[in-house]
Amino acid sequence: MPSDRESRDATLSYAGGESEAMQAVMLGALALLLVAPTALADVDVEDALATDCAEPCGYIVPIINLDFPEKQTCGGSGLIFTGEEERDCAGLPALGETVRLDGTLTWYYDASEEPPYPKQVGEDIVITFGGTRNNPGWLEMAVEPGEFRITDQDLVNPVYFETEGDPQTGTVLWYRYVQDLSVTFTRTGDPSAADLARIEDRDGILQVFLKAKSTESSQTYRESFGVEEFRFMATQGPGAVESPNAAANNNEAPGVAVPLLAVGALGAAVLARRRA
Repeated sequence: MPSDRESRDATLSYAGGESEAMQAVMLGALALLLVAPTALADVDVEDALATDCAEPCGYIVPIINLDFPEKQTCGGSGLIFTGEEERDCAGLPALGETVRLDGTLTWYYDASEEPPYPKQVGEDIVITFGGTRNNPGWLEMAVEPGEFRITDQDLVNPVYFETEGDPQTGTVLWYRYVQDLSVTFTRTGDPSAADLARIEDRDGILQVFLKAKSTESSQTYRESFGVEEFRFMATQGPGAVESPNAAANNNEAPGVAVPLLAVGALGAAVLARRRA
């Protein structure tokens, strides 16, 4: 069994060897740092980027925004709200009537944050519109124009690029493809019992959703989506509908009035007999 002194000497010897190994590693790293600037000086950065991105080295995820300035908010941002909240609601159109709203579509992305790969992809990016499965079938929605096509020429058109921010603190280069559009709602029928129940659950509000979708193009642009919500106060306007509870209350009212009238007539007859 080694003595305490032998153990201590062995430990110091091991530590010294480990220290020498670490010194070798550090010297090697220092040598790389000294050589790196010389090596990088011989590299054309633009050529390297072009080589790396000949096949897209990433992808752009654009954003779709739909804006209709004249749209009434009808209760703010909450999907379901109480009657005490302030409202600015459009009434429901009558059967056969149409409501139209004009707005804009913006398909955009932060161009200053995107990798430097080719923006032209050789195929159009197509933006189309539709509704959701929860939209009422008796209130038809249509968008004009029905689609937009972003061409290769559009993707590099200076008209769609704009700078935002302060040059002293930093600026952002945006690509914004902006187009005018309109949406119309035409009343073609009446709500079902399920529709009425849903309207009542939402405190009389009818929700209609417009969905925009842009296609994926090459490996550069991913598909994207945008949604806009429209609200109508279904119990107001020329085409107002009656909630199930209100209809039930109206149906029950005559049934209550008849017994009251009968009791009143019976009381009058009894009183007349007593006086006689």
